[in-house]
Amino acid sequence: MGLEHVGEAVRRLVEESPNLTIFFHVDLDGVCSAAIAYRRARRRPRLAPTTARGIYRGIRRLLGPGSAGLVLDLSLKSLSEALGVSSAVKGRGVRLAWIDHHQWPGKALEELRRAGILLYLDTGAPTATLTCRVLGCDETEKRIAMIGAYDDMCHPDPEGLVRKWRLVLRYTGFEGMKRAVESLAAGTLWPEWAEEVYREKEAEYRELLSRISINKYSFEQVTVAVVTAPPRLTICDMELWGRLPRDTDITLILYPRAVSIRANNPSIDAACIARRLGGGGHRSAAGAPRLTTQSPPVIARTIAKLASYCMKEGNQEQPPPGW
Repeated sequence: MGLEHVGEAVRRLVEESPNLTIFFHVDLDGVCSAAIAYRRARRRPRLAPTTARGIYRGIRRLLGPGSAGLVLDLSLKSLSEALGVSSAVKGRGVRLAWIDHHQWPGKALEELRRAGILLYLDTGAPTATLTCRVLGCDETEKRIAMIGAYDDMCHPDPEGLVRKWRLVLRYTGFEGMKRAVESLAAGTLWPEWAEEVYREKEAEYRELLSRISINKYSFEQVTVAVVTAPPRLTICDMELWGRLPRDTDITLILYPRAVSIRANNPSIDAACIARRLGGGGHRSAAGAPRLTTQSPPVIARTIAKLASYCMKEGNQEQPPPGW
């Protein structure tokens, strides 16, 4: 079935199902996608914010015979995860559709399609934009989709709503996400309750941002800024609040178990660096497991050496002997 026909089938499921549950990712793109679907649903749908790891349990718990589910902005990372989801659908009289913009493993896709799950997947646009494409959007819904798109790019929107919503969702949890969907779906892009949370938590959030540590190094003629942030502070948080340095060739963000690599110099390929650390991504932004036993200067030296190698060797797949 072609993507256009899949989209039409998804639209019919959303508009015609009397008992719909919307499962959505716990970020602003997911919230905005859910708000658009909420507006388009035949009856008031049930809202279920979740993660990829929690989707299997959510389907088992919330969907029964004759019910339908729409999954938004969530991707499965392995065949085992796909097997769990398909087992929750097969033989239970459940209809399930999926809209997402992430990369998926081929075997996971095959498994879900065999289970009869409708998959509308396109890496070329944020999920909120795809939801508009599939379900159709009026002017209000287009504005909601734009908020989701700006968030997905970690870029501030003209009205400043992305930065505000990210702060509010950080402090209000799953219930706040449901409330945000309902407010956006009602056409209120910035409700009073969200403004109250924002005012209450802004100072605390700014104090959290102030604890970001930045150290800069130069190795192999490559400059690297190493950023260490407090727990749960994401790279998008730092990006949106102007806390990421841009005056080095590479910005490296250290998390407890991973590193995020941002290439500020267009001649550097972040994905090439990440692949050699067991990760991957895009040319300008990538991620990899963290070298847990190494200090920031040592990690910076490793990243700079890899960047130099990637530039000199034309991004060959194998590092030089003795690497």
